[in-house]
Amino acid sequence: MRFSVLIPVYNVKKYISQCFDSILSQTFKDFEVIIVDDGSSDGSGDECDKFAKEHGGFVRVIHKENGGLISARRTAIAKSRGDYCVFLDSDDMLSGEYLERADRALRAYSNPDMLICSFLYIDDDGNTSVPSYGKLDYNKVISGGEKKELYSKMICSTELDSLWTKVIRTRLLKDDPTDYTKYYKYNMSEDLLQSLYPVTKADRIVCIDDRLYLYRYNPSSISRSVSVDSVLTNSTIHVYDEIKNYLPEWGMNTGEWEKKLDANFLSQTAYNLDRFYLASKDDKAREAVLSADWKSLVSSSALKDFENNPYLSDAYKTVWKMIVNNDKPGLKRYFAKKKIYTGLK
Repeated sequence: MRFSVLIPVYNVKKYISQCFDSILSQTFKDFEVIIVDDGSSDGSGDECDKFAKEHGGFVRVIHKENGGLISARRTAIAKSRGDYCVFLDSDDMLSGEYLERADRALRAYSNPDMLICSFLYIDDDGNTSVPSYGKLDYNKVISGGEKKELYSKMICSTELDSLWTKVIRTRLLKDDPTDYTKYYKYNMSEDLLQSLYPVTKADRIVCIDDRLYLYRYNPSSISRSVSVDSVLTNSTIHVYDEIKNYLPEWGMNTGEWEKKLDANFLSQTAYNLDRFYLASKDDKAREAVLSADWKSLVSSSALKDFENNPYLSDAYKTVWKMIVNNDKPGLKRYFAKKKIYTGLK
């Protein structure tokens, strides 16, 4: 079997039929579908069973207690039988030629360990748009020292974080020795966390500029939750620590790369504070956001001497200075100016 398409499902009844339709539209047929219902309470699990019943033995459904996205994905990986795994979030879609074009590219490059494709944004009306991400060196094999281009993006940006742009050799995923159970409670940067081992251990990786994945902008998705109750689950310290552990293997354990890593994680956390605060509906909610322990979400080593980090923007240096000093009035003034500048109300 060529591919295993892995779909974690949790309370996405509104979108799941479109996700399943994109599976049925595939022009390439040598694949299985493994759906993991992670304790859905909105009827999504019933939709999964209905889909499996209607479309025969190539679909398997696993029902489990809610354990989070990492838990669901690791469960699916463990059950996969294809040569390669394809990751599909249950509110997203695959283009009809996704598997055919992925297979064609893999064969053209003598079956590398990983294929990375591009994607399109899609909204609820079916409108698509092209992301503004910077391009990789497409249509060539990346191996050995050339993989530093990929590592640098994992250190400095979010461009390579997603699992759903990666087609990964199943053996590589199953050989991953990382104990993911200790990370089940976290819901941020889990794609990047699970990408570290396969990207590092892949002998050859190919990037293609085929926009094969349709990523839905869903305001209620995990990555866009603005509930202050979820602030602590937005911690990415564990991912930061895992990357630091890989730096020596990547040949990038120097002060410069560590500062770039610090800047990236400080920026992401400040961005979360930004979106949580600006999305809050009233003064009480905004006060709760400002009172959250944002310092606990980043490593103390990243905070050390952050004002002199040349890779952290001046705006985020200002934000972190106010966080460190617990300067709530200053943060309120900062966000008030930002609202005026961006035209938000």
